[in-house]
Amino acid sequence: MYQYNDYDHQMLADRVAQFRDQTDRYLNGKISDAEFLP
Repeated sequence: MYQYNDYDHQMLADRVAQFRDQTDRYLNGKISDAEFLP
C-alpha cells in the first residue's frame, strides 16, 4: 500500500487551500462562473 510522505501531504494541503480560496472568491462574486470551472 502506498505510504504518503511529507511532500504528498504538503501538495494536498496546498491544493485544498487553492480550491478553498477559489470557492470563497466565487461565492463572494469576485470571479465568474467561467473562471470557477476547471
